[in-house]
Amino acid sequence: MNNEKINLYVVGDSTLALFHDAYYYPRYGYATKLNCFLDSNVNVINLALSGRSSKSFIKEENYSKLKEMLDKNDYLFIGFGHNDEKCDDNLRFTSANLNIEDKNSFKYYLYEFYIKLALERGAIPILCTPIVRNSITNDYTGVSAHITKDGNYQKAIIDLANKIGVYYIDLTTITKELYLSLGYDEACYFHAWVNSSIKSVDATHLNTFGAKLMAYFVCCEIKKTKLSLANHIINLIKPIKSIDLVSNPDYKEPIYEGFDAKKYVPKTWTGFSDGWYGTAFGDCGDSPIEKGNCFIAYEQNNEFIVGQNAGTPKGKISLGTDGIAMIFKQISIDDNIKISAKVKVLETKEIKQAGFGLMIRDDIYVEQNLPNSNIRSNYIAAGFYTSEGFTNIIYKRENTSFTNENNLETGFYKANDEAYLEITRLGQSINVMVHYKGKSYEKNYYDFDLAAIDNKYYYIGMFATRGTVCSFSEVVVADLGKAIKA
Repeated sequence: MNNEKINLYVVGDSTLALFHDAYYYPRYGYATKLNCFLDSNVNVINLALSGRSSKSFIKEENYSKLKEMLDKNDYLFIGFGHNDEKCDDNLRFTSANLNIEDKNSFKYYLYEFYIKLALERGAIPILCTPIVRNSITNDYTGVSAHITKDGNYQKAIIDLANKIGVYYIDLTTITKELYLSLGYDEACYFHAWVNSSIKSVDATHLNTFGAKLMAYFVCCEIKKTKLSLANHIINLIKPIKSIDLVSNPDYKEPIYEGFDAKKYVPKTWTGFSDGWYGTAFGDCGDSPIEKGNCFIAYEQNNEFIVGQNAGTPKGKISLGTDGIAMIFKQISIDDNIKISAKVKVLETKEIKQAGFGLMIRDDIYVEQNLPNSNIRSNYIAAGFYTSEGFTNIIYKRENTSFTNENNLETGFYKANDEAYLEITRLGQSINVMVHYKGKSYEKNYYDFDLAAIDNKYYYIGMFATRGTVCSFSEVVVADLGKAIKA
């Protein structure tokens, strides 16, 4: 056994990154499976982050960690491409057509911020071309193989590696040939499934079997080289579906009746215009449609009024569950939008677990006549919620896990407080912005799943809860065109 100690750093996107999913076949990045084929003397430090490109990753804390830790004789595995090609997103897009000297080029970012860093430190960079996306038509001549109007991202990586004289692994060709030989339906078993139906397959992200298979291919290619890392490759046995494809043992099939705007006749929440609807749902302490519980949602004088104004506060925003009133609009999953609004707090009890703002979410529930603490769906809020002594600004729930962004105002928001809010959705990239008390707060979310339960639509709108009532004015929903599908 070779006792040489090796640090293997990994940077890249969601196809390499670590996930914590509640899917039927959860997402796994293939860098999480490299240890299956490496001996214990190799320390894999996986810094890859979902949704990042070679351009956006350099702004992350993980890139700062890389610059701090990378040292002589370390290895740096570089796996970008999936998000660099997203030309509708200036924060991530780089062009594969441009040369290495151009600061807008894919080659420029790969060289200047990754290869050059490694070479200067005496580390060994290894470039990897992106895995293909599973094509339902079995066509790998275009975007499924990372060939767009802005260039061929596989070719850009290979050309750069050859120009600089560094190692590369061509996973694009390996996966393309594999997927062509198997066909779409069989290749689906390499990928994450949101639920137990093959119709829920994620064409980009891998599952535990697919990730282990890609890690196997990577290690097979390394084994062919003269790199010292090759001496640490072990257990090179090709993964097989019957053993390595494992579903989530905690998965529960969601029970959801999709909202049908064409058939829905409001009984409780009436009087809205232009495709807007009212509702209250979730952990509301009692039936959200009972008038005595005072969940309100209505339109008046070009303003939307929403919240809960009973003497007893009901509903909540908490780590475990939510209960809210909301005025919403249904949007096709294929459409990009921007929603913006001004908001004013009309009433508040100044207590914890209250909140309000703009929201973009996976699913919606109408005419709910019983409290339901099991509604913990994926959403992002450009807004506020109160915790012990603080007002938190911008938060999300994904795969039931609740996360705030540590934007804190001491104390609770108050009546007459005002804010400006925005949410912009471009594919799986969602940007939120809050302007409050002279400060601006902003967050970009990447690879956010708006189709875990309702895979045809998502929902945008205004919400408030737990003794808070707000008015929303100057509400604008802008159509930003069709989403560029992965």
